[in-house]
Amino acid sequence: MKFYTWTFIFIVLLMSCSSKNNSLLYAEKKFERLKELLHTPSDDYIMVVAHRGDWRNAPENSVPAIKNCISMGVDMVEIDVRLTKDSIPILMHDKFLDRTTTGSGEVSYHTLQDIKKLYLKDGLGRPTEWRVPTLEEAMIVCKNRILVNLDKSDKIISTIYPVLKQTGTIDHVAIGSYEPLPIMRGIVGDYMDSVLFMPKLKGSSKNVEQYLETYFSSLTIPIVQIKFENEKSSVRRYESKIKESGKWLWLNTITADRSANHHDNRATYDLDGSFGWVVDNGFNMIQTDRPELLIKYLETKGLRSLN
Repeated sequence: MKFYTWTFIFIVLLMSCSSKNNSLLYAEKKFERLKELLHTPSDDYIMVVAHRGDWRNAPENSVPAIKNCISMGVDMVEIDVRLTKDSIPILMHDKFLDRTTTGSGEVSYHTLQDIKKLYLKDGLGRPTEWRVPTLEEAMIVCKNRILVNLDKSDKIISTIYPVLKQTGTIDHVAIGSYEPLPIMRGIVGDYMDSVLFMPKLKGSSKNVEQYLETYFSSLTIPIVQIKFENEKSSVRRYESKIKESGKWLWLNTITADRSANHHDNRATYDLDGSFGWVVDNGFNMIQTDRPELLIKYLETKGLRSLN
């Protein structure tokens, strides 16, 4: 009887390992295709970007939040980067520790050793068992599985670049900024030529034509991010030029003022009035706080084909 019991356990474990290996193989194959698509957008595929990871089911900017995104098939995870007192890049959105961890005070006043003693909080502010990850720890999880947008990192590219190089993830990452190229070069120098950069536009952006032309003529730009409070915003006149230039056109649906009221929460009761409007208006890269809902919607429209 014991023999059969152990045989059964062995078979179950073997099947489990096989399933995990197949899932990993699929994720890696998909990732290679995503890297290709990053430079050649497809009419049959809309990329889904998860804002701060799957923060509804795990602490924001955490390892489990990233892993959840990989499991559900998200294309890119947006995570935030800040530097500790000893200049170590960690995942943290706020300038202060208070909201998302059991600590308090400014991130830049604490060493990595101090921060690693803290616990992350969930979306309701309750402590969890998870610690604050370093950028290196996060990129190891992301490697060959998911693209990454490193937010709040445009001014510290020179500090985070060695981490990306060490982990072999330079080509995984997009970094964006509203700053014109001359200002960015003044801050981070030649590192601008070593990363995938994403110009960002908003309703109040000035000299947009010159801003875009300077970037397009100097760097290989795969994505342009845009946000606007209303549908008649003047910045929208550049959408066609961006798409015709072979760029991904990124829209944030995380709040109403970033997407002219076609936002995530609206999607819970009006899919066509939220995600549907975004798709119909030509946006092919969408950052959302509801990645699973968006993926399912896009699948029903035949907009998740990697062929």
